[in-house]
Amino acid sequence: MSFRFSLGSLLALACVSGGHPAAAAPYYEGKTITLIVGLSPGGSTDVFVRSFAEVLERHIPGHPEIVVQNMPGNGGVKAANYVFEVAKPDGLRLYWGNWSPIGQIIGDENLHAKYDQFEFIGAVDDTRLVYARTDTIPGGLKKPADIVRADDPNLGGIAPTTTPDILVRLSLDLLGVRYNYVPGYGGGSEIYAAMLGKELQISTTSLVSYRGRSADFVQSGEGTALYYLVPTDADGKFTPNPYITGMPAFPDLYREIHGKAPAGPDWEALNWLVRLAGQITIVGLAPPGTDPAALADLRTGYEAAAKDVAFSEQATKALGHPYTFVMPEEGEAIIRSLVDTPPSVTSAIKKLLEGFKQ
Repeated sequence: MSFRFSLGSLLALACVSGGHPAAAAPYYEGKTITLIVGLSPGGSTDVFVRSFAEVLERHIPGHPEIVVQNMPGNGGVKAANYVFEVAKPDGLRLYWGNWSPIGQIIGDENLHAKYDQFEFIGAVDDTRLVYARTDTIPGGLKKPADIVRADDPNLGGIAPTTTPDILVRLSLDLLGVRYNYVPGYGGGSEIYAAMLGKELQISTTSLVSYRGRSADFVQSGEGTALYYLVPTDADGKFTPNPYITGMPAFPDLYREIHGKAPAGPDWEALNWLVRLAGQITIVGLAPPGTDPAALADLRTGYEAAAKDVAFSEQATKALGHPYTFVMPEEGEAIIRSLVDTPPSVTSAIKKLLEGFKQ
């Protein structure tokens, strides 16, 4: 009898307004989320994450406080490892930043994280481009094709296995540009400072950074765009980026220099990686096994933030175009394709990395 009485009392207390149970508080109410960025402050990735964090606060149910923490090291690998191995699966410490599919493809011993085992939240894609100081060659770069006349210019990078570094090196090798690869910079902002200081002559960056951080550098005549990367189909066709003018797409520049379409193992590797990395540039990930309630709210908040009209208008005003967001289902499929990387791609990357300690 006592059990029946206690249960009935509890049910009575739990019922309100017509006998419905009181609604539970949102999972994130009163909590703080830390977004961990694997690069130094000031780069385009860091700037995006900090601005997007403000939007996420408004859209994640429960409106948690969101703080950003930088954890640079090995091109984002240190931060990815931390979230994968150390962070609790409670949805309070998340990875937001660049990712290193190259490391997983080649089995980099420094990368303990497995991207396909994270819980995917969302992602942003962006176009990767290559630019240079105009004084890279005597008399100055008059047109992008002049870059093949450069004599061992310094190419700045973060780490040999980072995707941007692999992309720019494969593309320059295909064009026939001789260069001196200099890795070890903490992020895009440090590389840009080195470009300004003339210790570097060539760099790769995102369209967002090029339009923002590098605008004065280009407008002053000190810097100039060489090309942007775009994937092609089996027939060599591609869709030009509608937001880019004043620089050729890589396939067009290659044809101008060599008189034919790009081909061969390095081209196959570059094209495959551009298709993969071009769809996911900045990624949001939660630790494996994250609480389902937390993950559901994170994705709800992300999808609402991605559709935030005010944020889109703000980005368009600042950058000349809106961010392009990748939804969870599509993003998960892209990352899972890592396990099906063609052997020819793996071989081309490993060959490029010969001489560099993984």
